[in-house]
Amino acid sequence: MTHLYLGKNQITEDVFEIMESHLSMNQKLVYLDLSSNKINSTVESTQRIMNFMNKNNKLRTLDLSNNHITDIKFIIKNLEKVS
Repeated sequence: MTHLYLGKNQITEDVFEIMESHLSMNQKLVYLDLSSNKINSTVESTQRIMNFMNKNNKLRTLDLSNNHITDIKFIIKNLEKVS
């Protein structure tokens, strides 16, 4: 599986925590759509996203649009550390 579309599924940070461990095992995933869910820009959710990206270095696109992210600069700043 290289592309996974999970947009519009009411996913929260707690659900992403569970998904993270399973998705991290897939080293072929290059596109992950988490748009239009309920992910917030908390320190915990950002850490989970960073952990996932550290484990999956093939990922090229992560769509977090239309979530409950209020501090995009915080997310970008932390994700840049991963790149």
